[in-house]
Amino acid sequence: FVAAGNGKTDVTYGVAAVEGQFFGTDWTLTGQAGMLSAISTCDAGGEGCPGALDSGTFVRAKARYFLYDNTSVSLENTQLWGKLNLDGIFSGKSLTTNYSQWAFEIEHKFDDTPYAGAIGLEQESQDTLGFLVTDVTTVRLSLHYYLNQPTLRANDRNGAELDLPHFGNAPETTGVIAP
Repeated sequence: FVAAGNGKTDVTYGVAAVEGQFFGTDWTLTGQAGMLSAISTCDAGGEGCPGALDSGTFVRAKARYFLYDNTSVSLENTQLWGKLNLDGIFSGKSLTTNYSQWAFEIEHKFDDTPYAGAIGLEQESQDTLGFLVTDVTTVRLSLHYYLNQPTLRANDRNGAELDLPHFGNAPETTGVIAP
């Protein structure tokens, strides 16, 4: 995936991960674990991308409960441990960062249509060295389109999600150590 920040970053990442799902009658548990690494980084005037994420490992877990076939409630948590690029600041050095995210979402698919609406609450926290801490809370309203899926439960049971984790601002150079 590509992370683009405040005009100072343009980093392309490679991601390798494993994913597993367990289906209950009215619920689904999903887990992912993997790693990511910068494949190509920006080179703004030969300065590299100071503050951008170079590499990391992550784990992600999600629980989804179906109130009805077309209504679900989900809770998700993601943890990322990574190294930030300090080229341009301290040559050849890196900095450890920890990122955590949790999200709560309620989704409802409208009967006889391919559309679903969702409302969610998300909390992100990034901690670098224990003193460069950022917290972001987001309320999300979204509209989803489901192609050839009669219900949310049917879509959930239609194979692995294979969606990429969301790391918020972690890969971007928008923090205090950005130039």
